[in-house]
Amino acid sequence: MVGNITLDFTMSSTNSGNNNVNDSGIFEVKEYAEISMTGPPDNRITIIPGQNSSIVLNISNDGTKDLNLSASISGLPNGITVVEGLEEISLAAGNAIDVELELLAAAGLQPMSDTFTITFDGGWSSTQLTIDLQVSDRHEVMIDSSQDRIIASPIGESNLTLMVTNLGTATETFVADINNSALSDWFTISVDTLSLSIDPGQSDSITISAREIANGAPLTGIDLTITVTSTDDSTVTDSITIAVIPQIADGLITVMSDNDEAKPGEMIYGNVIITNLGTASDTMRINSVEMDCNLDDAEVTLSPSMSSSPIPWSCMISDGEDAGMKALTFRLTSTARSDMMVTFSESYTVEPAWNDEVISFTFDQNDLKFDESIDQHTVSLTICNQANTFVEGSLELIGKNEPQMDGVFFRAGETGINSTYSLASNGCQDFRLMLTPINLDGFEASLTVHSV
Repeated sequence: MVGNITLDFTMSSTNSGNNNVNDSGIFEVKEYAEISMTGPPDNRITIIPGQNSSIVLNISNDGTKDLNLSASISGLPNGITVVEGLEEISLAAGNAIDVELELLAAAGLQPMSDTFTITFDGGWSSTQLTIDLQVSDRHEVMIDSSQDRIIASPIGESNLTLMVTNLGTATETFVADINNSALSDWFTISVDTLSLSIDPGQSDSITISAREIANGAPLTGIDLTITVTSTDDSTVTDSITIAVIPQIADGLITVMSDNDEAKPGEMIYGNVIITNLGTASDTMRINSVEMDCNLDDAEVTLSPSMSSSPIPWSCMISDGEDAGMKALTFRLTSTARSDMMVTFSESYTVEPAWNDEVISFTFDQNDLKFDESIDQHTVSLTICNQANTFVEGSLELIGKNEPQMDGVFFRAGETGINSTYSLASNGCQDFRLMLTPINLDGFEASLTVHSV
């Protein structure tokens, strides 16, 4: 009650009987201020570095005056900041309010114990409360990797490094659990260690090794989950999932010819470069198909997308090889995948080789005699193309006393006179040469069949 009040007073005497004296007075009742504050039962707040923590304070206006309260805090150690709870509040007389005080501890704050004081001041009255502050150890771990996959090869182990970081404030031991049940039909998984003791803020590594042991795994891979857990607190854990993917083998052949034109018995040569277009390191072999080009199954080991140094090759054109444009095939194979084969064809030219005798002649008889009883002879001859390219021409008869002889050529199997020929390399044509002396007076002739 605040304001003026009237009080009535009555005075009587035990000796005077019924006579009383009455009077009254006006009195002023003034406002007064009084506030109080209570905190948690133990007046303690516990906080973990890198996290928030809060307590509830009950503020009560026990006076008769409405108050506007301002809050302040003192004694907070470095690294502790106020998130909320210091806002101004209006509190009517006789009322109470709960205020949540929320604090944030810096991630790098070390465990400690301290006290701080919070004060609410209404001008007419104030109250304060000292709170015990307990900064406890933080337990947190993180596992991470720069890659989210590991390419497993059948020819050797492929490795992936995982980094385990202790985000807590105390040295802890972490153990790794690897669930490989989903992929054990196709891959083997191994690790270099399953336990790590790591100081606060520091990192250590786990190396995962994978190898393919059977074909048939999905080309998109199979998930492998690795979980690390603190031995001090099983709720402190983190995990990472990586894909284990079977190796894909592929390659590219690049041929550079320094000389791609030669005659039989001569060399064509150049260099070849191999590029690994697969997804993992591979040992690749290069060879030639149609000819021996002195590669001798040249073998190089290449990481993905890497190219080899130039590998020299040289091939001898075999004797008797026909002139013209040819193709030389290079074949690339993989050690990782026996079914991988890449080919590349390089063109080259076999040049015509003209020997001293392009056309060779074979006669069934060389000495002929003519008289009255035998006035005509037929000679069988075969001509062959000794060059490595197509030739065509005709036959003619030349020599001593050639005008005295009537000579005509017939192709074997034909009846008409024909002295022409068209021969592929190493091709032959049979002819008949019919010789008839113009007169039989007697003479000697030496005749030659000539190709033009």
